[in-house]
Amino acid sequence: MEDDPHPFRFSADEGLWPVQAVCASVLTSAPRFEHVVISPTGRMALMSTIAPATFVEFKRWLAEAALQREVAKRRRARLQAEIVQDLLDQGLLVV
Repeated sequence: MEDDPHPFRFSADEGLWPVQAVCASVLTSAPRFEHVVISPTGRMALMSTIAPATFVEFKRWLAEAALQREVAKRRRARLQAEIVQDLLDQGLLVV
């Protein structure tokens, strides 16, 4: 159960209950990142999330070190890390 990557579990006795995600403390203690985003309709909002560098580091860890994850999920994590790293390298994410 401790190595289960799924954050929630269903049980006939207890219903839905949260389970600690692997390395979730990295995300909960990460520096914050806020940026204005604009929808296709022109409406603006403030997006609040983790710092892009922390996101890249975590996704790379998921892709390379979390061997219990499905191959497709590890591939997706690697691509997500590459995309955000490219945005950082091109100066399109100002931190």
